[in-house]
Amino acid sequence: MPFQDMMKDKIKIIKINGEEFDGLKASVQSKGIYLMRSDVLIEPNDLIQRTMSNGGVETFKVIDPGYHEGLSSIPSHYQMKVQKLGLPEAEKAIQSITYNIS
Repeated sequence: MPFQDMMKDKIKIIKINGEEFDGLKASVQSKGIYLMRSDVLIEPNDLIQRTMSNGGVETFKVIDPGYHEGLSSIPSHYQMKVQKLGLPEAEKAIQSITYNIS
């Protein structure tokens, strides 16, 4: 099974500078988030939002991007270590990014 077939979750990356990348396919797991792409630079403190099929949204803060260069048939990818934010923390983090940009 190709790695891309395992990417069932839709995520949005909100960079600390306010830039957003939406509609990315990833695998959100209890121990981290896996993204089989290398065309987006993910850095510590960026936010990841996952939209669930029931309409809920989870927000995670990137602790360690965990970028891995490709090897043979495995493409370059991220194995992110993240911290799940509760609703108040998520709203505060998103407002901080939104309102600090000039």
